[in-house]
Amino acid sequence: MGVPKHKEILPSTLCQHVTVFELDVSATGDILIVSLSTFELSYWVDASDVSLLSRIHISFPKLSTLEIHRFRPLAKENSENDPLSSMPNTLAKAALSFMASGSKKGEDFRNKAAFPPQDSMTKWVARLALGLVLVSMCLLLDAIKHRWYVLDPTSLHELAQAAIASSPDDTAGMIEHIVSNLTATYPSSTIALNTKSSEWVFNNAGGAMGAMYIIHASITEYLIIFGTPLGTEGHTGLHTADDYFNILVGEQWAFSPGQLEMERYPAGSVHHLPRGTAKQYKMHKGCFALEYARGWIPLMLPFGFADTLTSTLDIPTLYHTIRVTGREILRNLFIGKI
Repeated sequence: MGVPKHKEILPSTLCQHVTVFELDVSATGDILIVSLSTFELSYWVDASDVSLLSRIHISFPKLSTLEIHRFRPLAKENSENDPLSSMPNTLAKAALSFMASGSKKGEDFRNKAAFPPQDSMTKWVARLALGLVLVSMCLLLDAIKHRWYVLDPTSLHELAQAAIASSPDDTAGMIEHIVSNLTATYPSSTIALNTKSSEWVFNNAGGAMGAMYIIHASITEYLIIFGTPLGTEGHTGLHTADDYFNILVGEQWAFSPGQLEMERYPAGSVHHLPRGTAKQYKMHKGCFALEYARGWIPLMLPFGFADTLTSTLDIPTLYHTIRVTGREILRNLFIGKI
């Protein structure tokens, strides 16, 4: 089967991993059964291809990776004896003989071979099944999320109106009225509220800037005081929660694409932004609101962080926002409020 370059037989204790191992094909009848795991075979092509390749799985039972380099002599043009012309059939016959063997050694090799035991179609079916399970779980959780709501939009609107009536032209008095009423209405075993009314942080989101005081934050609800004495405007964001802006002081304007007239929300009114909708809005000088959102609150957080990461780079504010929000979410989870 051609003249080999050299012949090298290694002891089995040294053959756990061999990268190149050129075989004297004329000695195939005397091949040692060694513990090879990786085998690179180089040889000159002739009619003994099938005989050689069929013996590999018997001679090397622990083989897991096989790399073959077949060299052919120069053949005359249009020669019927050109070995390259019979290469596909030769390899096919060798593969059938090698992989279809019913012997135990052949089975072991097939199990350990470098060919994947699972085809790509099976993998994609498994991934699709996993994706369907995750989507079904999300739909189920979305359908039952109302079970975890504690606060009520109507009650909060009435509370905002009562705060305006009790402390007209006094924003601090309105906030104190709201917090004291909430703590008296809802027991601490039902919902955790942040009573530190001095814990304000900047909020940059959608191009608008103001400050907020987080009264409550959980997985499905948040309640904050938001506003600015200077005025601001921007994009509301596109959220996975319903948002209710109860105007305490000042006035808010808003509009949606296609509207030729703006929406006006004076003190005492509520601006409801249904989930999945977006508007441009403007809060005039000295405008503050009691903002309540119900839905999947963690999915709203990227909107609240994006301006800091891409524009203001106010890392201390980002830190305090995450610290307070995370603390309040954990406080509520500890009492079973999702």
